[in-house]
Amino acid sequence: MNRVLRFVLAAVLACSALMLTACQGSPSGSNDKKTYKIGVLRIDDSLPLYTAETEKLFAKHGVDVQVIEFSSAADQQKAMEAGELDGMMTDMIVTALLKKAGTDVRVVAMALGAVPQEGRFLVVSSPNSSITTPQQLAGASVAISENTMMDYLMNQYEQELGIPAAEVHTVQMPNLALRTEAVLAGKDIQAAILPDPLAAYAVQQGAHVVIDDTKLQKNYSQSVVV
Repeated sequence: MNRVLRFVLAAVLACSALMLTACQGSPSGSNDKKTYKIGVLRIDDSLPLYTAETEKLFAKHGVDVQVIEFSSAADQQKAMEAGELDGMMTDMIVTALLKKAGTDVRVVAMALGAVPQEGRFLVVSSPNSSITTPQQLAGASVAISENTMMDYLMNQYEQELGIPAAEVHTVQMPNLALRTEAVLAGKDIQAAILPDPLAAYAVQQGAHVVIDDTKLQKNYSQSVVV
């Protein structure tokens, strides 16, 4: 079984056991089964959860899990802050911001990123753009998602590759699908940072690979289950 799925199942089972103990100790003695709502984005990191749901592995282990998809990390974070989720597939930047805002979260597993080849991010440019090297991002409009791993990654890429940060015009575009469409259209933005499988899709549609973080000196990107 995938190591991520193994950790997620262990965490959810532990929570389930605690809930059952609490219910048995309550005056009502309620044994109502809790549904655990886990927020995800449609990216490679979430594949184990989609697989577990499709193959009914959660039910096999006696827990009721609902995988809820979000179009952006911002919407996912808001749902977690509002208490609408029991867990989420996210990154350490969002986790730190949640804790700073007073939401009690803890990391239960690393998803992807133990090695550089996992959890690939690409900075791609529009098919009709002449941008093909990192240095050409200076002066370009690059779509990102602020206060997420992607914001952090752009900063790290700029430092390692010697890109003048002040000359890169970042555009807040949290919705991953819209960001992909925008960079392929190439009208308002010239480049964008994307995770797989959207990054692979964009390249398939003609986008140029400007930065591939699996080929950099350091391993910058990790995703976690909280």
